[in-house]
Amino acid sequence: MAAPEQFPWRFVDVAAVREDRAFMAASPAHEDDDDPPVGAVLSWNGAWSRKAFAIGPVALCLQTRPDTALLMLGHDGRVVRWGAKDFSEEHIDAGSDDPRLGGGMRDIQVIGDRVYAVGMGRCVYRCDGEAHWVRIDAGVRVAAPDDTGAGFNAIDGFGADALFAAGWHGELWCFDGTQWVRERSPTTLALHRVVCGADGVVYAAGQQGTLLVRRDAQWQLLPQALTRQDFWGACWFAGRLHLCTASALFVLDGEALQEIPLEPEISRASGLHRLSASAEAIWAVGDRIAIRSTDGRRWQEMPYA
Repeated sequence: MAAPEQFPWRFVDVAAVREDRAFMAASPAHEDDDDPPVGAVLSWNGAWSRKAFAIGPVALCLQTRPDTALLMLGHDGRVVRWGAKDFSEEHIDAGSDDPRLGGGMRDIQVIGDRVYAVGMGRCVYRCDGEAHWVRIDAGVRVAAPDDTGAGFNAIDGFGADALFAAGWHGELWCFDGTQWVRERSPTTLALHRVVCGADGVVYAAGQQGTLLVRRDAQWQLLPQALTRQDFWGACWFAGRLHLCTASALFVLDGEALQEIPLEPEISRASGLHRLSASAEAIWAVGDRIAIRSTDGRRWQEMPYA
């Protein structure tokens, strides 16, 4: 099954809260290239609710400390914030370093008690409070215009002094709270996700089934023969790394990648691309599909009405 034609949204990203609650960033299911950007924050809590904005979303995250806030990031660097004061809008950088000049934003993540956002041109921003974004990309950012295609697709970290960013051409960078250092990568393929596991290991995944692990400050390619499709989503859940390609879900058991069987009624045609987990559940979304699991093995698809 997948979302019916009358369901007006396609899912862009998901932020898990509980087994019965999650937030999604969404775009219109049907739009023309000439249409102005439109996006929405969707909420599932036994039924759908939504709030639309004139923003083209690329990612969202849920911050729980020091205050609770849901942040949806737009391609152009605008951010929709849903906090104690209802919804508000802010811009990461509307000055001469506007993210649009470097090619746009790609990812937003909660790391510790701060939110970080990355994008093309290797731009990196830290949020130090509502509408207060600070650049932390000195020495790594590529000045616009840039024809090298350099950029970050994803960021994660163990804390403010241990951030990891991954991106195009297999680039991997580490930030120690003071400076960015480029680390030796065993691939030149694009990396779409980076995850800092509770086991102290950093994982990166991307094009053509590329899966990397970082131990003792060294990145290594983890060979696997299950898929050559791109890994689009990855997250840590129930003590293991979970990943998704457009058509399948996987879990890393030790160093062995295993495919997770999906129930026959769950459609594989909608293209999974993002994963998110809370302590209670893991959620996965594709353009026209939203599914969840409490154990990572048995999955349930959401109703779309």
